[in-house]
Amino acid sequence: MKTRINGCYPFLCAMIGMMILGPVGGIVGYFMGILFGLKNETTTDINDDVLYHISALFAAVMKSDRRIMQSELYSYRDFFLQRFGAQAANKAIEYLVELKDRNIDVQEHVGRLNLKLNYTERLEILRYLFQLAYSDSDIDNDELEQLQRISQYFQIRSTDYEYIRNSYAYYYTQQQSGQSGYGGSRYSGNSGGYSSGYSGGYSRTSRLDADYALLGVRSSDSDEAIKKAYRRLAIDNHPDKVAHLGETARKEAEKRFAEINEAYQRIKNARGMS
Repeated sequence: MKTRINGCYPFLCAMIGMMILGPVGGIVGYFMGILFGLKNETTTDINDDVLYHISALFAAVMKSDRRIMQSELYSYRDFFLQRFGAQAANKAIEYLVELKDRNIDVQEHVGRLNLKLNYTERLEILRYLFQLAYSDSDIDNDELEQLQRISQYFQIRSTDYEYIRNSYAYYYTQQQSGQSGYGGSRYSGNSGGYSSGYSGGYSRTSRLDADYALLGVRSSDSDEAIKKAYRRLAIDNHPDKVAHLGETARKEAEKRFAEINEAYQRIKNARGMS
């Protein structure tokens, strides 16, 4: 079964606004819902079961610190709108309203997704969850524990989990310090997106530091360790492996795949690697 457009979307946004900000939030949410409904009427096929279980994981992370922030709702909204279209986003909002007061069995939802998604797609979901956790400009221990729990249930390799966790921590630190850093996973604000590409003003050293961070390695690591990390990332991030997550996910994977290759080439050249 596929998602259907829901004409009562503004009322669902109003309900979420009430959850967070009370009556004023309800009014703001209603008008945001109208604008959102007009913003994008495209759709991407996604099985309702997959959509529901992904929504449940988002809800679990949002609830892990016992509060749902407005920035997290923006990130939640934009994630489903940008990747699956307005129809799926409408359905995801319905699911969030349904899930907000429930005890969410994370292991059960991950188990269902494990039957439908490949390893690369599960990595992509974990990245989205980290992005959500950082959408309120911070991540606490409860959120981090929930993300680690989800990663374990997803059967994500510990090296891949640490790579994703450290990458987001690195770029968040760069953002907080006001430094220009690698853009492959740099948070861009309440839009819930991460911009791609390098910004200007790099020194040679800072750019290489960002390249090492992107590959999840240290400058003190051996050439062989860096080659091994690159080969693993190239396999796990191939764009052809995210078919279930829509066209936007594929395009993001293409950018990340290119950025991984470019970073590796710069490191090779700097170290004189063959």
